[in-house]
Amino acid sequence: MVQMQTAFIVGDKAEALKAATALGEESKHLLADEVVMAKMLPKAQVHKVRIATTSARMIEENVEMIKANMENVRRDTVQNAYLDIQRACMRCHNLVRDW
Repeated sequence: MVQMQTAFIVGDKAEALKAATALGEESKHLLADEVVMAKMLPKAQVHKVRIATTSARMIEENVEMIKANMENVRRDTVQNAYLDIQRACMRCHNLVRDW
C-alpha cells in the first residue's frame, strides 16, 4: 500500500501499476482461499473467515479498476479505487482482528 501511495504522490504510473498488481496477487494468495485463511486465524476468529475472503475480492476488484483506468485523464477513479482498497483492508482488520 505504501509503495502504491508513494507512486501516486510522485506521479509514477508504472510503479503504481506494479504495486497494485503485487497487492492484488498477494491478497488473492493470502486471503482469497477460505481454507488457507482459516488456518491462519486464531481458533476464536475462524468463524470470521468469510470477512477476509470478501475483503480479498474487494481488493481484487479495485486493483482491476486501477489497472483499467490508470491512463484515464481523470484520476479520481483510480484514486477512489485505492481508497476502497484501504477501506477493505481496515474493515477486515477491524472485524477479524477485533481492533
